[in-house]
Order: sequence, then C-alpha cells, then structure tokens
Amino acid sequence: MTESIGTIALAGALLLSHGEEARAFGIEPGSGFSTGIERVKEGTVNDKFESFGLLAVEPSNGPVKHTWGRSMKLGWTTGGFGPGPEGISSMLKGAIDEKGAPFTVYNLHSHNISLPIDGVHPSKKAYSVPPSASDILGVLEHPSGQKHQYGSRSFTMRYAASDGAGVWFFNRIPTDTLQRGPLAVAYELEAVGRGDKAETPLYKWIDANAFEETKDTASLEEHVRSLMKSPLYASLVEAYRRVGVDARYVLWSDLNPNDFSASQRSDK
Repeated sequence: MTESIGTIALAGALLLSHGEEARAFGIEPGSGFSTGIERVKEGTVNDKFESFGLLAVEPSNGPVKHTWGRSMKLGWTTGGFGPGPEGISSMLKGAIDEKGAPFTVYNLHSHNISLPIDGVHPSKKAYSVPPSASDILGVLEHPSGQKHQYGSRSFTMRYAASDGAGVWFFNRIPTDTLQRGPLAVAYELEAVGRGDKAETPLYKWIDANAFEETKDTASLEEHVRSLMKSPLYASLVEAYRRVGVDARYVLWSDLNPNDFSASQRSDK
C-alpha cells in the first residue's frame, strides 16, 4: 500500500480541499461519548476543513466505556488516513489508561458539507459523502483484527466517517483475504482509469444528496432514510464488499454508543 496515497493523489482524490488551519473538532481528551460526538457533528456541518478524532471503547463488567482521545485537522495529503498506530497511541495518552484489558479505537474523520467534491457542481453542497477510495485503502492497509500496542495494552483499529446526515462505518471483511492494489480500488469505487465516474454507486449516492438549497436536519434525514431503502444504497454497500470492506450508514438521529462497539468483528 506504500504507493496508495500517491496513486490516489495522482488520479484525483474525492475531496479536493481541506481548508485553513484550525483546531479540528475541539474535543477535550477524556470526554464521554455524547459530548464528543456532538462536537463531531457540529464540526462536520460547520467547519471548512476535515478533522478526525479517536474514540476508545473499553469493555467492562458493566456498560462499555467510551472515551475520546485527541482530535486534529487532516491535511490534503493524508485524506482519511490519519496517523499510524504510534501516532494513535500518542493521541490517547492522558485520556486512556495504559494498563488494562485490550480495547478498540475508532478512527473517525469528517466529510464536511462545505468542501468541494470532484464531479459535483460548485453551487451544490454534498450532505452525504461515503468513504472514498483513499479512505478504503487506509482500511485495507492493515489485516483485519490486527493488534497494536498502547503501553501494556493492545488495541484494534476500526474506522468511521461523519457527514452532514450521519456516520459511515467501514471495516475490512475478515474472510476476504484477496490483496487489492490502489488502482484496483480506485477503479472499482471511483472509476479511475475508465472514465465513467458518474455511473459508480459512490458518485450516484453523492449526486442524490447534493443540493443548491440549504437542507434542515429533519428534511435531510427524511430524504436520506428513503434512499437507504432504495437499490442505490444496496448497490453502494455491494461496491464496498467487492473491494473487501463491509460498510453501513447510521443517521445522526439513530446514532448511539452501541454503534461504536468493542467487538473485533467487522460485521457487527
């Protein structure tokens, strides 16, 4: 995967600009689930740049514990990748105990509605933007269930992306062991190299959720919920499965801590 970032940058990444320097989501490390996820939603809707944050999920005898680590702004060269395991560990310091049982870390980044999208008219804002080819390559870079180290604890990475209507969860399918190169993924999801980008499920979904007028939360969710019951959503999910990734979408009004589970399986 070492050539993946360069390949997608050369072909043209899905999101074109990530705006000026800023404070990212502004989540205070150590915050609980509700406080942090509200900051993620606000940043995704209002900020003019992408950010990502870390949510640690720790199993316990009682309710599962959700704790936010640090967040930061993403640059155009990184897309949805974010830092590697060592960088993740440094961003968890002070928020998560370095001793204890294995846990799960969600790398959640934003697809902000104010960002221009390749193939979408500049007069429109795309409210729902699924994971791009570069996002998927970041997931495929590591084996499913791979363990990383944080102090004396191990953790497993999982991935999510927020947009104006909800959160996408996307993780490698454990039973899919086929090795795919960056061009194969970009070809399948974004039609890089074949020239029919507008006909892919990914871009059809974006086009169906791009509007010139401002959408309020209620009408937007009603619109997207209807699309999730249509063949368009089914074909999009199938496109991700063809590149070895399980994807699902949860609207903001339906989102709850159980969506960020401590399970190591990508089908839950």
